[in-house]
Amino acid sequence: MTNQAPRYGEQVIKADSVLADMDEENRDEFGSPVHGNATRLNHLRGLITAQSVEIDTVLQDVLHVIAPGALDKRKKWTAGQLHHEVVASLAAAEDSDAARQLDLIDKAVKRRNTSAHGSLDVIVMLDKAPQYPGDSGGTRYDVAFLNGEQVTDADLLADLALQQEALRAAVQIWIDLHR
Repeated sequence: MTNQAPRYGEQVIKADSVLADMDEENRDEFGSPVHGNATRLNHLRGLITAQSVEIDTVLQDVLHVIAPGALDKRKKWTAGQLHHEVVASLAAAEDSDAARQLDLIDKAVKRRNTSAHGSLDVIVMLDKAPQYPGDSGGTRYDVAFLNGEQVTDADLLADLALQQEALRAAVQIWIDLHR
């Protein structure tokens, strides 16, 4: 592996910013890259995605116990496919605790999908327009949108908490299968 520094630093950069950087004809349309506070939000999105991988690992173990050979149906499983297969395989038991745990895991899978696959846009705002030359225009603040819905650090921290609770639910299902 090489020791190459990321061209745009330790952040996720939007494609239109790279286009403006690479192609002068597009600079007028897209202007200079505006990053806003996307780095912190993308860091949280990464944690949410990484945490969900642990849920997938436990669900694979659960599926291996309740439906031996089921994992051989596909080469690669998405979180949603794993969850669906575990739900289908556990449906015969209809254990209310398992049903609640699987509902929680389902919510976590959906939130992870939004976080991992959604587009994050951060808009830099000013609380007032500049009044004279050299006026900065007031206080700057960032407004973030994930898939068009406004999102904050607190929202993504709640999604991370959901992933961790879903992991606990998956582990509880695994424990219950081994009792």
